[in-house]
Amino acid sequence: MRNLGNDVELENYLREFQPIEPLPLRPARKRVPLMWAAALAVAVLVLATFAIRAPWNMRDLPTLQDQPKTPPAIASAPVNELTLGKLSAAAQQGDQALESELFHSASVALPRMDRPNSALNALSGE
Repeated sequence: MRNLGNDVELENYLREFQPIEPLPLRPARKRVPLMWAAALAVAVLVLATFAIRAPWNMRDLPTLQDQPKTPPAIASAPVNELTLGKLSAAAQQGDQALESELFHSASVALPRMDRPNSALNALSGE
């Protein structure tokens, strides 16, 4: 069963509804493109100032004639690389040769933890 009293009350409320016309939209501002142009001009001015006063000017860069003809000497430490060829040769000689090759390359390549002030020594003690 429907409650007719509520329906009548709702219909009377809706009959009182008076639609009104909305206000017209404001015209678009013309200053927005002007603001973008001003921001672009400031950015160009800042970039030009940095380009002129920058320490990386072309005048400061060395030319090819200023550079030495020979490459600088690199301090070469004795490199004991562990390669597949060395491991294959040691494995063919026997287990003892393979173990000594791995031990020797590990002592060169891996960090040492036998130093008293190393972090690895402190961690290994825990």
